[in-house]
Parts: sequence; C-alpha cells; structure tokens
Amino acid sequence: MSDFVKDCIGTVFLNDQKFRNGKQISADAPSVKAFGWTFNQLVAGNIASDKVQIEHSGSCCRCGRELTHPDSIQNGVGPECIKHFS
Repeated sequence: MSDFVKDCIGTVFLNDQKFRNGKQISADAPSVKAFGWTFNQLVAGNIASDKVQIEHSGSCCRCGRELTHPDSIQNGVGPECIKHFS
C-alpha cells in the first residue's frame, strides 16, 4: 500500500502520523472519537502499541461488502477492491 491506510471512519496518514475522519461517519460518532483518541495516544507514546488491537467491522472498507476470505478479513479489503489501492 501507499503512505496511508484508508478505512470507513477516516484515513490514517502514516508518514505524518495524522488521522482525519472520513465522510461516511460523522466526526461526532463514538467510534471516530475513540479511534482518534487512541491513535493520538499511540503517536504520543502514551499507550504501548502492543497493548492495543484495532480491528475493522468485517466488511470491505471500500465497498462495504462482507469479507469472507481470511486474507481479506486481515486486510480489511476485498479481492476486487484491493486492486484500487497502490
């Protein structure tokens, strides 16, 4: 993948260590607030990364279809949609 990982709640820019919420879910949604807080704590070094596990909902972050293949579940993206990521 490139220098960012896109998901339904927003985008994590790995090079800049920034999180920006997306358009699919409001910035006021508890899931967005929780992820943003957790991500910022990880970046600041206030939480050890081995103490946090972040998972997706089991649906493709691009099209929303249910993921069934173990590799797709691990990646959070279906086999057709992953072709759209560089």
